[in-house]
Order: sequence, then structure tokens, then C-alpha cells
Amino acid sequence: MRSAKAGLSWKLLVPMAMSASLFSPVCQAADSQFLLIGKWGGDGVNMVFGPQGAQLDYECAVGSIATPTYVDAQGRFSAMGFYESYQIGPDRVDSVSKRRATTYDGHIVNAVLELKVRVEGDNVALRFRLDKDRKVKLGRCL
Repeated sequence: MRSAKAGLSWKLLVPMAMSASLFSPVCQAADSQFLLIGKWGGDGVNMVFGPQGAQLDYECAVGSIATPTYVDAQGRFSAMGFYESYQIGPDRVDSVSKRRATTYDGHIVNAVLELKVRVEGDNVALRFRLDKDRKVKLGRCL
């Protein structure tokens, strides 16, 4: 096991080569990119990164990234995905999906992820601060 540079020594990365070392705490590829794996939580959102992408649970929405998420040597990533908001009350049979293309930009320092969520059609980006290995209780839309 090799240690990573610039504060990337948390136990959340696995090598880009998906092999038996999938459970290694930290390994670095030649091009200084790391596959992001792990659970993160903060006020209003929980996020789980896996080898196939990421799932996000918000209080009144869900999100996803359908591709592996790689972090560079500075702890930054950008990934395309989707965001789908919910409304209060039951869904109508004739309701149209509110799923929209989304860009997820993140910066990790130590065990804190600063996440910016830019949803297509929205003028303002959503911003979250998530902690590694934290899961928060979400107040769901009812």
C-alpha cells in the first residue's frame, strides 16, 4: 500500500484497476487519479460512492451518477448525473418525471466533501458539506 499525496490519505479510495485490491484503503494510479468509494453525509443529503457510480438521497429528491467517480491529486472531481425532485403528497398517475441532467462538482479535504450540485434549468447551484462515514437522518417530503 502506498500513501497518497496532498491530504488524500483517507480510507475512501481504491485503485482504478478493479481487482482483489478493491478493498485496499488507498492506492494511487500512475496518472494520480483515484476511484472514490464510500459513504458521506451532511445536512440534507446522504451520498454513497461505489465502483459503478454514486447514489444521493436528499430530503425531497434523489440523485445519481451512473459512472465511476475519479478524484484527482488535489481532491477534486466533476461528474454528470441526474437529479429528481419530489413534491409534497402522493404522486399522481399522470405526473411527469422531474428527472433532470445534473453536474456534481466536489472537492475533498481531509474527510470533508464540499459538493456543488448544478441542476439543468436552475439558476442557483445547491451546495452541501458532507463528512466521510456519516449518515444523516433526512426529513422526507410528506
